[in-house]
Amino acid sequence: MSGFEVLAAVTSIIAMFNGSATVLHSWIENRKERIEDQRNQQLQGSLELGGSLVEEAYTEHSTRLGPIFSSGDGISRARLLEDAIQLQNAVLLLMADSNSDEAIVMSSHLTIYSTSENVRLNTVKVLEEQYQRMVAAGPLPTPLISAFHRSAIRGSIASEIQREVVRRRPVAGLCVVNMKAL
Repeated sequence: MSGFEVLAAVTSIIAMFNGSATVLHSWIENRKERIEDQRNQQLQGSLELGGSLVEEAYTEHSTRLGPIFSSGDGISRARLLEDAIQLQNAVLLLMADSNSDEAIVMSSHLTIYSTSENVRLNTVKVLEEQYQRMVAAGPLPTPLISAFHRSAIRGSIASEIQREVVRRRPVAGLCVVNMKAL
């Protein structure tokens, strides 16, 4: 396994939400009656919210756990694959319905909307449960450098620049210490 299975599944789900919202938006914009219909607005809001909330949940947990979160476990991979398949089915329905020029509301509106809501809620839940399992499993390898340490390093480098500290590469076999003259 590549180590990015959860990341790939989440990325696919986000892309499907965003792509579906774009297709729906284009379809709605073709007729004024569609723009004003609350069911179309509800569906578009669900699709747009789905992508952003899934991305937010993934980012939150992967920031805490680091790269190990992106590979996940078998439970998460299987459940996210199911979500992706369900959402893909809804995308296909949406694309088929978007070929209709006469309809004001898509004939599969309720199916697409309920699938969007269910996939969003389930995907966020799967990511949360994966996070909980990984934390409960015991000590995780710490990321090579935390955000706090990156900030401290940046501050240290900025401080060295202000003090005009010069760093030189050590020559093989020699130990060079750079110190500014007092």
